[in-house]
Amino acid sequence: MRVCIARMPRALRLLIVSIFVISLPACNNDSNDSSAISTDPTEVTTSEGVITGVLVSDGNGTEMKQWLGVPYGQSTEGANRFRAPQSPEPRSDVLQATEFGDACPQTPAQSPFAIQSSNPGSSTSEDCLNLNIYAPGEGENHPVVVWIHGGSLDTGAGFQSSAKPDRLVKEGIVVVAINYRLGVLGYLAHPALTATSQTSEKGSGNYGLMDQIKALEWLQANVAAFGGNPNNVTLVGESAGGFSIKGLMAANDRTDGLFQRVIVQSGPSFFQETPTEAEQRGAGFMASLCAGDSSPEAAECLRNLTLEQLLALQAGDPEFGSEIVQRPGVLEQTVAAALASGQFTADQVLEGSNRDEWRLFVAAEQLVSGRDSLEDRLAGSSTDYRQELIRRYGSVTEANADAVVDRYPLNDFDNADIAVSAVGTDAIFACPGFGNIAAAAKHVPVYAYEFADEMPRCLHHYLQEFNPR
Repeated sequence: MRVCIARMPRALRLLIVSIFVISLPACNNDSNDSSAISTDPTEVTTSEGVITGVLVSDGNGTEMKQWLGVPYGQSTEGANRFRAPQSPEPRSDVLQATEFGDACPQTPAQSPFAIQSSNPGSSTSEDCLNLNIYAPGEGENHPVVVWIHGGSLDTGAGFQSSAKPDRLVKEGIVVVAINYRLGVLGYLAHPALTATSQTSEKGSGNYGLMDQIKALEWLQANVAAFGGNPNNVTLVGESAGGFSIKGLMAANDRTDGLFQRVIVQSGPSFFQETPTEAEQRGAGFMASLCAGDSSPEAAECLRNLTLEQLLALQAGDPEFGSEIVQRPGVLEQTVAAALASGQFTADQVLEGSNRDEWRLFVAAEQLVSGRDSLEDRLAGSSTDYRQELIRRYGSVTEANADAVVDRYPLNDFDNADIAVSAVGTDAIFACPGFGNIAAAAKHVPVYAYEFADEMPRCLHHYLQEFNPR
């Protein structure tokens, strides 16, 4: 059925597999055998002051330095809420960077991507602009990989899951995993926030994207102290992390020189709203709590809301906030326009997706909601199948639904769950991603891949039993 994904050379496939494991939870909780052998590694001096981390060993003589919860921005609460990230304050004391910092606020969700599922007991707060750095035990000028987590732009954290950055560190790579603001706190555009924005901000929305830029700027100034080469930076992101990378590429006025290469995993770009459209949507979303006008009082209302109020509203519409929009001073053009014109940051691009990827989401939906399988609900009806595709996928409309059903006939699949998942995989990931690849390839070297390895059934216990009939 697949017609729009290229195969990936073996060497590059091995690279993407090694990086992909950063984002996946381990199959058991005791798979990480690293043990601390020193809590007093070489001190590192950053722009804000001195920090220390932990030196760990794999037991075979390979050592890795790690600094956890390193702030790259100030707390985003209070007056800093819905504003561009602010640089950290200088410190006189030594920062002990030995524990993960807080994740950014997000709604609890029974989902593979929520920290409540992957890291139970993790704390969240608006003081969440921190990153984790993993570096070889010795040496300098190492290549740098920056991991941008996924989660629909409303869940996740840089520390999420039993990540194993040591696999790349063993290859002489410095690995950095960052947090960024999520959901309403990260992506709300509103007339009042635009009207009261500081001159340097020129609008509202895209705060999470601005956080990512801030983290990359901090790394440019400081990563050499951790053994990294600031002129050899590769961004790696999955899903929303991959889509964020597209935004960072398109924000070339702000990101030029911050990175050289990108690896985008299942992160194609879609239609992006204009500032006016985004502000109107934001005003409507917040209407039950604050006025939708451009007054200073409305902006003050938004900044004075409690986290509980914001997250409750977010939970009522979990899809809100999950968009990177055009914004003056940050993202002057759409991702599609940037890729088409060649006005983007990246010297090389590696992009692809996973075979049958949308089956994960169909499985999660059924198991979390308790709904019957699509096989039971559709009962082999082509008419119901057609309507299900229209309901689920924005790119499937009344105008083209018959053509889609002809291309993915229900009888060609073992069951309706797999058929609907196949359409989703291509509609959400593969075909839009191929369009991005084709556009970028006119300007820089581009490599495409499909990850087709059969995964062991260990991606969160509640998905283990999903096996469509």
